[in-house]
Amino acid sequence: VKNFDDDTRGISISPNTKLVTTEAGGKDTFEMTLESQPTHDVTVTMLSSNVNEGTISPSSVLFTVASWNVPHTVTVTGVQDTQKDGDVVYRVSTTLVSSSDNTYNGLRVADVTVVNMDDDTPGIIVAPAEGLNVSEDGTSGTMSIQLKSVPASDVTIQLETDVTEATLSRSTIVFNSGNWNVPQAIIVTGNDDFVADGNVTFLVRGRPATSADPNYNGLTGPDVSVTNADNDVASMLVSPTEGLVTSEDGSQAEFTIVLTSEPTADVTIGMQGDATEVVFNPVQLVFSALTWNAPQTITLRGVDDNIVDGDIQHTLIVSQTSADAKYNKQQTVDMIITNKDNDTASVRLSKTELRTTEAGGHDTFTLTLTSIPKSDVTISLESSMPKEGVVSPLEITFAPSQWNTPLTITVTGVDDAIDDGNVTWLLRSTVRSADLSYEGLALATASVMNADDDVRGVTVSPVTGLITTESGNKAFFTVVLSTEPFADVTIGITTSDASEGLIGPDSLVFSPVTWGTLQTVTVTGVDDMIADGNITYSISTNPAQSADGRYDGFNAENVEVTNLDDDVAKILVSQTEGLVTTEAGGTDVFSISLQTQPTSTVSITLTSSDETEGVVSRPLVSFSPGNWNTKQSITITGVDDPLDDQDVEYTIRLSPVLSLDESYDRQTVSDVKVLNTDDDTPGISIEHDGVLETTESGG
Repeated sequence: VKNFDDDTRGISISPNTKLVTTEAGGKDTFEMTLESQPTHDVTVTMLSSNVNEGTISPSSVLFTVASWNVPHTVTVTGVQDTQKDGDVVYRVSTTLVSSSDNTYNGLRVADVTVVNMDDDTPGIIVAPAEGLNVSEDGTSGTMSIQLKSVPASDVTIQLETDVTEATLSRSTIVFNSGNWNVPQAIIVTGNDDFVADGNVTFLVRGRPATSADPNYNGLTGPDVSVTNADNDVASMLVSPTEGLVTSEDGSQAEFTIVLTSEPTADVTIGMQGDATEVVFNPVQLVFSALTWNAPQTITLRGVDDNIVDGDIQHTLIVSQTSADAKYNKQQTVDMIITNKDNDTASVRLSKTELRTTEAGGHDTFTLTLTSIPKSDVTISLESSMPKEGVVSPLEITFAPSQWNTPLTITVTGVDDAIDDGNVTWLLRSTVRSADLSYEGLALATASVMNADDDVRGVTVSPVTGLITTESGNKAFFTVVLSTEPFADVTIGITTSDASEGLIGPDSLVFSPVTWGTLQTVTVTGVDDMIADGNITYSISTNPAQSADGRYDGFNAENVEVTNLDDDVAKILVSQTEGLVTTEAGGTDVFSISLQTQPTSTVSITLTSSDETEGVVSRPLVSFSPGNWNTKQSITITGVDDPLDDQDVEYTIRLSPVLSLDESYDRQTVSDVKVLNTDDDTPGISIEHDGVLETTESGG
């Protein structure tokens, strides 16, 4: 195997040119290292090409196998002469490279060029004169200034440069007879201007020197050329560039844009993306020289396209325009933005609970699609219970262009005569379309409640205002069912008071066929011979009996009937005048009876208005409900008196009348007028059978 060596022999000298010494003994140095490791020690011997201008120290350098890459410093010292020979260039030459390493033994090394500055002529030495490099990231370079000869007085040198590009560690340098030949270091540090202006070359200039030495006063040294390496890039930073998610329901995402460097003119940034998926706010940004490093936020909002297209990823393109040429370019940012789809293939019902009535009441709802279909969508509709409700139209079609235009569906209740309660039925549907997202789609369940207008019941008419009479007049009412029963319904009819009214028939039967046919009940008044007034009684419809549980036990309204009374509570007196008695004890008779049967005992008190003329045979007459129509006789007997008072008229009073039967109680009865004939005549009758005697004492 052959292993190829990548190491080359050589001796590196830095710097190898532009070294400066002075006749005043000014020194300069260079460093020497080997470029590869030797196999044996290497000795390098050097000498000055002009020992009258400069000397070297040391004159030889030893590199061992271990220290081959350790730099060795060689010092070059200027030599004074008395001649005004100007600045003299001389060289440091390598006379011999000796080593047991054949690759280094006898190696030829380039000379080092040195300038020995003549101190016999006034002048300002600046080193280096060119090639000084700094950078905007703060890298610095060093330059030096010294005089060529001893000044007779202090020499002041002011330095100036482009302060936008660099900063000098010192701008004023003073030389005197003690330091005139000592190089004064000036550190030049690059300034960062945040502008992508490229590498800028500028000068460090010395103003005319000021000194009392006329040889130096006004003297100007050479300028130093310096290059400031630019660290700015005309670009923009977008953050973040991935993971941005929006959604079609309006959810938002944000990202920021900021420039990487200060522009020389306003920079306008416009965004371009898929407008069907996302919108930007704002649609453009403007960065100025003052706001270039302030991040600006862009808000992304998802756009709803109403199409079932899944989550869409798209790229954002950013365009830049500016009078700054470095920013006037198009930059594409690979931003992955995902807009989440919120569309589904479904049919939206405006409502799913509807109401109709058996009276023909209807309800409506609308259908719309939730997304744009790829082809027509046809929906067929039907009622699950046509006897309860119907739907219209039976079929509707949505074209892609009218997917979200509501189409109205009407459901209408169907009447029946059965008290079946409120019945809920379902709307059945079938969806057909060449768009597989919609084909066979199941709609949300829509229920329709058909309100029943049939209420089980028994209609009785009229229920009030019926009149019968004790003379036998009749009244009528009808009975009919409100709804069709499932089985025969039997309703019994009874009267609350058979002494006032009788009914016929006493039972009614309604079948599922005859349920709606009126059936008549006849009520006939009953005469009771009692003055009980007009009596209200009721005809009861007893609880229905039926195998139809809705009717079984149903109790209809009762009927109110009034039986008009044809009896008058009255006390009958056989004779109220023309009766005659005599003072000789002659009598006369009258009788008392009741016209109607009382509900309680009726007592009548009899008194003579003048018992000196006549008296009654009994002071009290009583009638019970059992003897109310039996006449009771009253005898009046004349009473004698000795007076020739002629025939005297008196009355027999029939009061008070007392009874718990209010129709008789306190009733007023006419008095009975009687004439008692007188049996006395005028005359004087003295009756004494002897002599009358009196006494003086008053006897």
